[in-house]
Parts: sequence; structure tokens; C-alpha cells
Amino acid sequence: MQIAKKPLVAITIGEVAGIGPEIVVKAINDGGIFNFCNPLIIGDYWILKKVSDDLKIHAKINLVQSVENVEWTAGVANMIDMNLVPRESFQIGKPNGVTGKAMIEYTTLAVKLAIEKKVHGSVGGPHSKKAADEAGIVAHPVPRTQGCCSRGLL
Repeated sequence: MQIAKKPLVAITIGEVAGIGPEIVVKAINDGGIFNFCNPLIIGDYWILKKVSDDLKIHAKINLVQSVENVEWTAGVANMIDMNLVPRESFQIGKPNGVTGKAMIEYTTLAVKLAIEKKVHGSVGGPHSKKAADEAGIVAHPVPRTQGCCSRGLL
């Protein structure tokens, strides 16, 4: 497997009280994602660890400080641990202002890495308007006449 030839994709865990962390853990554990890219997960590691333990699966994750000089190993996702959500602010199924702010911070880093061309692209895990609202972040929907939507791709 030629790991270096695959695109590097930043993937956020989304709003942590929702299904995003479970999707990421299952995608890493399943392994199919590694056929298409080298995933760089962005989020809070302790949440992915909790989800992995709860699901009784072992997603192979290597913590890194940045994307520069990262070594890629088949079947192992590298992760930037942002450590933004305190345990007392986390409850599955209960989005709040803290988890909403973290969701936006994860996305901001993923987009920044893409703009700086440090990754080939970025994917945001599921977002929660409720969590964004509680964080005081105004979500503006993109009209269907902008971007890829205007070319009929969506």
C-alpha cells in the first residue's frame, strides 16, 4: 500500500454530543477510509476514546501536534487533540454551548489547514445548530445559488 500517494484529509469529529465521534471511530475501525485517504482527525481524543470503549472497538489513533512531518501508517489515523471539552460539559445527546464552540473550533482548524494547503481537503463531522446557538455563534445557511450548488452538484 502506497500511503504517501493518498490525499491527506482533515476530518472533524463534529458536535461531540451527537453521532460524529461514533462515525469517526467506526470509520477508522472499519478501515475502508484508508483505501481513499490518510485521515487527520481533529477533535478531542478523550471523547473518541470514550466512544471506542463504549462500543468495545479499537480504533487505531496516533496523537500528533501538527500535520508537518507526520508519519502515516496503514490502518492508523493521526489526530490533533484540541482538548476543548471538559468532561463535566459532555453528555451524549445533550449539545450545549461548550460543545458548540468546540465544534466550530475543530472546523476552523480543518478549513485553515486546507486553505494553507497543509491538507488536500477537509470534512466536517455532523454539526448542531442548537449547539452553535448555545455557543452564541450565528449560523448562516449558504443559498443554493452559491458555490457547487449553482452548478447542480447538490
